[in-house]
Amino acid sequence: MAVYNLWLKKEAHSIHPNWSYVFGFFAGILGGAFNTGGPPIVLFGTLRGWTQMQFVSTLQGYFLPSDLFILAGQLISGILTKTVFKYYLLCLPFTLLAMVLGKYIRKQIPPGKFNRYIFILLLAIGILFLIRSVLSA
Repeated sequence: MAVYNLWLKKEAHSIHPNWSYVFGFFAGILGGAFNTGGPPIVLFGTLRGWTQMQFVSTLQGYFLPSDLFILAGQLISGILTKTVFKYYLLCLPFTLLAMVLGKYIRKQIPPGKFNRYIFILLLAIGILFLIRSVLSA
């Protein structure tokens, strides 16, 4: 999808809002299994043609409840241990710093370039996942 939108797509397309159920379903599966529910939501947002502010606010509104459910599931299943929580607390200041820097960087991105940058990041994540799966096999 990222390659298509970066290099092959010639005209804008928009999908019906009812596709949100399909993308949400796959985001839930990926989020629960691998903590990576974001890519389907990002793809849906770009296919719907969201503006930069719609994109950012919708993702924030999606990830808060989604991550709370994932966290609860991991706590119930025993995956979330004291060691994991300790590392979470150690990373928290860096996460907060990244949020501040991200907000600053987002404001510097021209609206016409935002979707292009999203697809570049999706392509990079996809390549990293592919490399990781090949190396672990």
